[in-house]
Amino acid sequence: TQDREGFAPFVWDESVLTMRSIGSAAADTINNFQTAYDWIALEGALRASTVEGDVDGVLGDVITTLRDVTITFSPSDTDGTAPDNFAGGVYLDAVAWKVSTTVGMASDLLVSPITLSAELSLMARSGGDWVSSTAAAGTYANLGALLQTLNTSGIPQYTLQDNGDDVVLVLDTSTALRVNLSDKPVDASVAFSDGAAFDLSSTEFGLVTSAESMLNAADLGSALEVAGLLGTLFDFDALIGGTTTNDSLNTSVFAVTAKDNADVTAIWAHTQSSSGDRTVEAHELTLLATVNTLGNEFSLLNFIPQPVLPG
Repeated sequence: TQDREGFAPFVWDESVLTMRSIGSAAADTINNFQTAYDWIALEGALRASTVEGDVDGVLGDVITTLRDVTITFSPSDTDGTAPDNFAGGVYLDAVAWKVSTTVGMASDLLVSPITLSAELSLMARSGGDWVSSTAAAGTYANLGALLQTLNTSGIPQYTLQDNGDDVVLVLDTSTALRVNLSDKPVDASVAFSDGAAFDLSSTEFGLVTSAESMLNAADLGSALEVAGLLGTLFDFDALIGGTTTNDSLNTSVFAVTAKDNADVTAIWAHTQSSSGDRTVEAHELTLLATVNTLGNEFSLLNFIPQPVLPG
């Protein structure tokens, strides 16, 4: 429905828009929403599937955490499996280094700054000699930058390959024949970036402010764009505070404000596809309303029931 007159600012205050379900054919457009006086209330089936115990709200944000880790480079085949093609006294398929880390996943290193505590040296066999690629202790923008240093330091050349579950450095066998068979661990600090922990099974509300938003007002109606944004600013699979499993398909309501216009906020509902569903996919999202606000930006306090604000 189109509420073109909205809440008629300065005519009446303390207005409440009630939302009872996510089954409407079209989303509401709410104009003249006064954030100091007006609310969006969940009732009926929508409230029943959303509210779970204490009412909580989470602010979307990218949080950087510095963690001490050990990064290990293990000899492997190009697919990340252990070498097993033994002939002539050597493993012919020892042609890559599989990357692992004691915190997070190897794929996190593709986008996270890495500070090596000591020099890293990877050995490879070239003819009858061992040759090395080295990177000095220090900070690198990510694993790709670290590899670039390794490739410019010595004879062996490697290509970074992301296999999904495994990240490997694949040897260019025109520069060397095979890698050393010993694991090469190195201590490091990694600046991991994660969204704010959010439990899709029990957390009622999420808010993306204009300052944290990456979407313009014109994109707020796109389920695909909103799903991507929520996946960046919230960590639904966090070890602490992430999604738990219960016996229900729970709904969470997200308010997403435009980065180019703090007076425009889209209200989206996400319903889990299965119990304990830990992802937000476009097909799981329903646009409830677009709210054009007056006064301050839309906040978690504009929902009823009002959530406990993050500390």
